[in-house]
Amino acid sequence: MVTLDEKERFCGCGGRGHLEGIMGHRAMRLRFLDMEPEEVFEAAKNGDARCMDFKRMWHKALAAATATSIHMSGPGKIYLTGFNAVFLDMPMLKDYMQQMVKMSPLQSYSLEIVEDDPKVRIIGAAVAAEQAAGR
Repeated sequence: MVTLDEKERFCGCGGRGHLEGIMGHRAMRLRFLDMEPEEVFEAAKNGDARCMDFKRMWHKALAAATATSIHMSGPGKIYLTGFNAVFLDMPMLKDYMQQMVKMSPLQSYSLEIVEDDPKVRIIGAAVAAEQAAGR
């Protein structure tokens, strides 16, 4: 959950306020029926107010989810990847992260964009499964 806004109903599961409901490709297409996600972010660069508002919300949602992970699991290296990683504005994300992670012991995290590669997904799934089994 990254928002409690009742209007956020774009998640594929039908739930409200989920990260996927803001950042997911399908959710962006539903939100902007007249534009593709690539066009939304391009229009934001060109000053379109509606698209700029969405770009800020998109980055705040990612920052909120990432900050939650840091608060629950501690700082570390955070890898960002996937189909929509091309839309990342790293300075904007870092600014929102700075606003959300205030405790100095937690501020030793780092963010890195990693090329979307099927091998990385498989390794990530294996690591996650191994960590879950070890708990």
